[in-house]
Amino acid sequence: MAAPMCEKVTVRMMSGEVTEIPAVGTLADLRQIIAQSAQTCPEFVRLLRGEDVLEECIDVQSLADSEVFALVTPSVPNLLKALRQHEFNFRGLNERSTSASKVRGLNVLHAAVITGKLDMIRFTLLEEDFDGVNDTCSDGSGYTALHLAASRGLVDVCLELLACPQVTHQNAHSVKDGTALHVAAQGGHLAVVLALLDCEHFTAVNEVVVADQWRQDWRERYGQTALHAAARSGRKDVAKMLLDHPRFTSVLAYTKAFKDAEKMAEEARQTEIAVMIRNHPKANSQNGPPVGQGGTPAKFHQFAPGNPYLVTVMPLLVNLGSACAPAQEAAESKHIITQDSWRLVKIEPEVQDIADHFGLDERITGKLQEALNTRPDPGTDLQVMWEILDEARNPPGLTMIKVKEMLEGTFRAGEQKDRCPWGMTPEALLLHGGRAD
Repeated sequence: MAAPMCEKVTVRMMSGEVTEIPAVGTLADLRQIIAQSAQTCPEFVRLLRGEDVLEECIDVQSLADSEVFALVTPSVPNLLKALRQHEFNFRGLNERSTSASKVRGLNVLHAAVITGKLDMIRFTLLEEDFDGVNDTCSDGSGYTALHLAASRGLVDVCLELLACPQVTHQNAHSVKDGTALHVAAQGGHLAVVLALLDCEHFTAVNEVVVADQWRQDWRERYGQTALHAAARSGRKDVAKMLLDHPRFTSVLAYTKAFKDAEKMAEEARQTEIAVMIRNHPKANSQNGPPVGQGGTPAKFHQFAPGNPYLVTVMPLLVNLGSACAPAQEAAESKHIITQDSWRLVKIEPEVQDIADHFGLDERITGKLQEALNTRPDPGTDLQVMWEILDEARNPPGLTMIKVKEMLEGTFRAGEQKDRCPWGMTPEALLLHGGRAD
């Protein structure tokens, strides 16, 4: 016996396309099928028979063998209703999500991005009454809509945001994670990383994370590029894409903790990524000329742009030991340290940074730079100075003690607290007026 044929409803779309849908279930089920076909939200779909809008209580079977018209009508009430289906509760178009939402502190665009629904995103971007296109989340992350899309790997949403003229937050930084490129690289979202690298509107390709100093790990984060984020998270494919892309040039960028991406990969036990970075032509091309041809065996590491305290090349980080070229040694030997010779010294940005942080005056800063210039490994010495001064009651006075030790060759970079010959710490000696009672 042949199975009974299922009755169908003929649906005519706004584009003129006609489709047939089984006349079963409820009107909400019918609207859901139409929404999936039109790639929109069910809340945006209205069904009409003739000129009458169909009520929710109508029996779908009564529509069999008849034609209905599917009208997609985005509106603010429909948008808020659609977001409520995704557990986002908004009192109005320009209100933040309330405590009844699964994530509090988002605006309507942020919520639409999280749902991944392009039609809701497009409607929100084009809505004249919506004024939060470039707002950040108030949940403590500082994420923009582009950050949210990048963190979820929503490449179509990212492209939509990047192409929208109302969006001006393409290069914005979050509170701790940097730009959308950092976020995508950390999450391993290869398609989003490629979209950002290829987009001319995204110009923060080589910018670094600028972390607040109140964060415990700020030295680790401050100065990280997208390559650092990929290396730290073990995203080999992303790291390779960054290395191979012509727009990414900050391969040898250092963080405040004096770690490049290769070092960060090694610490994260990502050996393959570390080797890939080390052997990449970009890393080798930024090392300068070979030894014996005006170069040094140490890399000239670079700081990425986007940070007022950092410069393109940091000579302070280069080992100035016996491997330096004779011409360079001769140039250094011309500088004779006197009482006022610090005035002739060029202050490196990293030294100025520590001076600003601990309130060192111009004279002490110059003398510190002058002493570091005589050291074989000034980068390590400066890192130790951060640790020493962090615990000092009188940073300027203790700095002068350490400057003297550097010049005399008694500064021990491996120890955070050096003892004076009398068995007292430098801090205690300063408190006693320089006398050992």
